[in-house]
Amino acid sequence: MAHLLRPLEAHPFRESTLAMTKHWYAYTIRQLEQGPASSYLVVKYDDLVKDLDGPITCIYAGFDFQITPQYAAAVQEEVEKARRYESRHEYSLAEMGLTREQIAVAYRDVIPRLGFDAA
Repeated sequence: MAHLLRPLEAHPFRESTLAMTKHWYAYTIRQLEQGPASSYLVVKYDDLVKDLDGPITCIYAGFDFQITPQYAAAVQEEVEKARRYESRHEYSLAEMGLTREQIAVAYRDVIPRLGFDAA
């Protein structure tokens, strides 16, 4: 029975996961580009992790929304929680049988459009 819990491949869903994420990115970009650039903002996850309140302030300003004092306090509380958080997870492309070059090729249409670093 224990053999059922260990897949024959280390990452048996790697290719289907890559295909799905490529679709999600491409579909999202197509949908966003159907409207005016002023109707959306792209925020990178790394920017949220680095500085949560910066991107939130940028989003609100971009859409001409006001940040209430209550919301600003709630965001600041989350910022403090995020600063104290230490993930126990660490992932690498190599562990998943991938290279930066493979990712750069697979997502070549997405990387420049979303401002990701391809290097």
